[in-house]
Amino acid sequence: MSSQIFVVIATSNSQKIAEALETTASDGGHYLIKEGTWFAQFDGTSQELAEKLGIRDASNGTGVVTPVSNYSGRGATDMWEWLKVHWPKDLPR
Repeated sequence: MSSQIFVVIATSNSQKIAEALETTASDGGHYLIKEGTWFAQFDGTSQELAEKLGIRDASNGTGVVTPVSNYSGRGATDMWEWLKVHWPKDLPR
């Protein structure tokens, strides 16, 4: 499976999930949107990412992982730059 972008939202223990993201996200890493919420690049499914982050079994905390299929909105320039650089080439923006 090719790398894609996910939103990870921690609903508890955001620090432990942040630490897990450091070693789990693909080469593109992750981008902190706000405390406890990230974009993450990962080679796999949302279920696999949730498992690796310790969310599915709650070993690192609880939360939600969902793939991003497109995006729009307003935010910090560096966030849009991160998305542009890491966005999968086969998905529309």
